[in-house]
Amino acid sequence: MCSCACYSAIAGGGLSSSASLEVAFYTFLESLTGDQNPSREKVALACQKAEHDFARMPCGVMDQFISALGREGCALLIDCRSLEAK
Repeated sequence: MCSCACYSAIAGGGLSSSASLEVAFYTFLESLTGDQNPSREKVALACQKAEHDFARMPCGVMDQFISALGREGCALLIDCRSLEAK
């Protein structure tokens, strides 16, 4: 598969643009394959792993978690040690 993504993040939006793009692309691939079984936490962890393995950026998981689990108008409490989110 060949793909191209055009993306513009809102300056000062307070969200890692790489994490939001990773989660958006993961969600796009889910819709193509029809496979939407993983929990959103597993999606966030898969996106973090991609950033570690392919971009070689040893980032934490907070940005991926908020991109995968966040809901408009709601706060998300994340424990990055236990990976629990509420």
